[in-house]
Formats: sequence, C-alpha cells, structure tokens
Amino acid sequence: MANNNKTAMKRLLTPALLVTSLLLTGCGRNNIRYEPPVFPVEREACFEILGDGLLFNTAQDLYVYKDWLVLPALNMQTRKTLHIYDKHTGAPVAGAIREGRGPGETIQGNRAPSLRNDTLYYYDLSRNLMQCFPVDSLIHSSYPVREIKMEGTGRTNLCIYIGDGILLNQTCKAGFTAAVDDELPIELLLQTLDGNVLSRHTLLEIPDETGRMNEYLYWNSVMDLSPDGSRCVIGTFYGAVLQIFSIDDDRLEPAGIRYFVKPDIEALEYTYDFNENTIAGFADICCTDDRIYTAYDGHTPVQKYYDDYTPDMGRMYSDIAVFDREGRPLELIRTDMKIVKLCYDGTENTVYALTEDTEGILHFGRLRL
Repeated sequence: MANNNKTAMKRLLTPALLVTSLLLTGCGRNNIRYEPPVFPVEREACFEILGDGLLFNTAQDLYVYKDWLVLPALNMQTRKTLHIYDKHTGAPVAGAIREGRGPGETIQGNRAPSLRNDTLYYYDLSRNLMQCFPVDSLIHSSYPVREIKMEGTGRTNLCIYIGDGILLNQTCKAGFTAAVDDELPIELLLQTLDGNVLSRHTLLEIPDETGRMNEYLYWNSVMDLSPDGSRCVIGTFYGAVLQIFSIDDDRLEPAGIRYFVKPDIEALEYTYDFNENTIAGFADICCTDDRIYTAYDGHTPVQKYYDDYTPDMGRMYSDIAVFDREGRPLELIRTDMKIVKLCYDGTENTVYALTEDTEGILHFGRLRL
C-alpha cells in the first residue's frame, strides 16, 4: 500500500463482488464488551532497514525460508509475481512466476499464496487451480511446477493450503466465479481440493447492527496458520477482533475470540467508507506454534488520519503486538515504521517486516527480539 491516502485504502468492489452481510441474531452478541489489550511488557524498538526501496504497490504476504525472504507481489514492469531476497542484506536474489497463461505462469495465483515446508502454493482463483512450486528451485530461471485442478466455491476471500490435499478457505458472499447471493453465510471452511467440505464454521461472532458491515469487515481481514497446522488466526483490519480456531482430525473448532476494539465502518451501496469511529486494527498476522505476532494499531482513527493528519498522530500500524496461542497479550513493541507485512524467524528470534516510510516507499526491516 504505497499510496498513502484515504482512497487507496478503500476496498472498492466491482458489481460482481457486491456483497451484503447477515444480521447477527442470538442472545448476548450485542452485549459484548470491547477491552483494549493490556500488555505486561511494553517497549520501543527501531527496525534495521535492509537493502534498497521496493517498487511494489501491494504485497500479498511475506515469508522467511532458510536464508531468504519470499515476497509474493506483482512487479508491473517485469510481470513477475514472486520475488526472493537475501534475508541478511535485503539484496534481490531472484524473480519468478510471471503473470500469464503460459507454462509455469499464473493469472491470479499470487493473490492467494501459501508457503508450507519447502513448497510455495498459488491458488489461482480465476481458474480453480492449485500451483505448487519448490521454493529451492525458484531462484533458477527454469523451475518445475505441479498444477492440481480444484473444485472451488467461487467465494474464496482468503485461503491457505494446509497440506495433504486440504485447504483452509475463508469465504465471502461473492467471488471471481460466483454471483452475489445474500443468503450465503460468511464461513471458514476446511475442505479438500476436490471441493469436499470436511468442516465449516459460520463467522457470526462480531455484532453487526447494520446487517452489511461484516462482509466488508471480513473482506479486509488477515489470516494465518501455524506451522504445525493446528491453529488458525483471523484478525480484523478495522477494529481489533482476534479469532482463533483449532484444527484437529480434519475438524475446525473455535478456540477463542478476543474483542479488543469495536469494528465500525459504513457499508454503502457498492463499497464501504470510514466514519469517525473507525479504528485501525490488525494489518497482518504471523502465527507460530506457540505465539501470534501481529502488525497492530488499536488506537488510530482512520478517517482523521487521512483527512487531518498531524505528525503527533504517529504512524498507523507501527506496533508489533505479541499474543500467546490463546490470544492473551504478552508484549507490545512500538516501532518507528508502518508495518505492511511481517513474518517471524524462529531460528533467530527475529521479526522480518515489509515496512513503509513517510514517503510511501516499501523497505525490508529486521527487528531482533
């Protein structure tokens, strides 16, 4: 998100993606108490900037693999969708997987990437195709690709390939191949690549007085899966709600939900807008087997930030908030940069991040914990 203005932050949806949300019903949902997280440890730290500025408008995710940083992001000049950098210096190592319809190319796979073990997975939603790339081979100009035809829902918003033919899929009411259907719920699905749903959970936990806010709220959410595949975490980009799910024996179960900051956005006819109560939440999530690392804000009024910014407001999404696997607050690290994406390297106890400076230029940042 290099363009630092209000318009660039809005998710403008085409008519094919026009969605509405179900009105929440049931006892107790409107009596939920939102309480900001209280961290037993708070400190300040500065990112060490690695390499030169990066010329991308958006990035889908960031992974650390061996000595590399793996960045799915479309380069508009080269049309390459995957970029690998030296994690020690930030120097570029390789660019791969061109946008296109040829062998080893992808149309939209970089929009739904997953890195599991030594394989990068692209879910090309436009073709219902899972593309599998060995990461070690991506630094070469020629690399193998395995493609698996899928039976998709057509409503995928976020998805992560778990392995063994199983996909974690957060749906919306419409997608690349499905028309709008107001009767469809927003769901988290555990499904096989051939479309068989093993387990499902309807996302109804966030109160929605308007009946339309949650679709836009989840459309802008962030999601990650622990390396052992036992935990899934969803965080809201606006407002701060953290939802945790356990995955065991092909079953998806709610494991906890933390209501930190109340989400509040205006649902319009074809899109959404901020209002005076819209607060920035989670910009990204990295879930390890025992910790949840997040790019967090929790206090910045989004509308005021873009309309009447003053330097004393600081940088939005500039904190690293660390939680345990149950979502309990552990540590808050206040940094000097806006964090767009982040990942955690357990071998070094280090956070690597894609950061944005005051000019809107992206940089790799390293923060040793």
